[in-house]
Formats: sequence, C-alpha cells, structure tokens
Amino acid sequence: MKLVGVGSTNPVKIQAVRVALGERLPKASVMGIEVASRVSAQPMSDEETKRGVYERAIGILHLTKADVGVGLEGGVFIEVDQVWNTVWCCVIDRTGRTEWANGSRFILPSKLGEQLMKGEEMGLVMETMTGIADIRKKMGMLGVVTDGWVTRESEYRHLVELAMGRLLSEWV
Repeated sequence: MKLVGVGSTNPVKIQAVRVALGERLPKASVMGIEVASRVSAQPMSDEETKRGVYERAIGILHLTKADVGVGLEGGVFIEVDQVWNTVWCCVIDRTGRTEWANGSRFILPSKLGEQLMKGEEMGLVMETMTGIADIRKKMGMLGVVTDGWVTRESEYRHLVELAMGRLLSEWV
C-alpha cells in the first residue's frame, strides 16, 4: 500500500490516519482531499453518520489514485431522551473490500445535547461554549468533555487502527 486517501482536509483526521499507519505502514503516504459526505453538517443518527463516512471513503477513491480510502465522521444519536456521541470510520480498498469501526459512544452533557436537538452543529456549539476557534481542527469536543484524556485525534486514530487492521488482516 503506497497511498492512503482521507476524504477530508481536516488536519486532525489526516494526522490521525498518519499516526495510525506510522508503525505498521511507515512507507505509506497519506493525503487528504475534501469530499462531500452527502449528509447533514451534524449527522443525527448512526445510519446518517455511517453513510457520511462511506461517501468520504469511496469519494476519495474516485478522485485520486489512492490504494485505500478513509472516511471519518462524528455524529450523534438519540436514545431514551438522551443525546449520545458516536464516531465512525470506513476504509475501502480498490477491490471494494470495506471495513468499519465505531466508537466514542457516550451520553453528551445535557447543555450540549440540548443545542444539538435544536439543529445546531457540534463544532459551532463547542466554539461558542469554549471560545476555542476551529475546535474541530484541534482537540474537538472529546478533548473538552474529557479534560484532555481523549482527543478527537486519539479517537480517530484508534478507529483507523481497528478498521485498517481488519482490512489488512488474514482473518477475513
């Protein structure tokens, strides 16, 4: 594998893929291009978030000569009147083999969940609440609500490792 494409120009997502591949595939190049996710700016279900990562992963393959396409997307879902966080990763190779990973599922703080239920986007709400510009390109909401124990990059990195490990595993 020589080239891995990320369906985003967000530096956190690109760096997460670079770090995830670093030890196992040190010669792989990682590049990012903005790819339409074809979902809302704030996905509000697992299904919508999964559709977004798939569109990003397959889209990067259509736009580039990447050997593998990676899609990463955060979203939320509602369960029993609580707003939950969810993060998905999809990796697709040129043969069409597709692997998925999901994580970071937890109940969001109510003051954040309430804003999302009103139709607001997570990144914009977090910027307003924290005063941190472009927070989605930094620690993300995860870094704030965990006081730095988990960051957006570390969670994305873990999901890329899971999905890529499945893609490259002989345990099909």
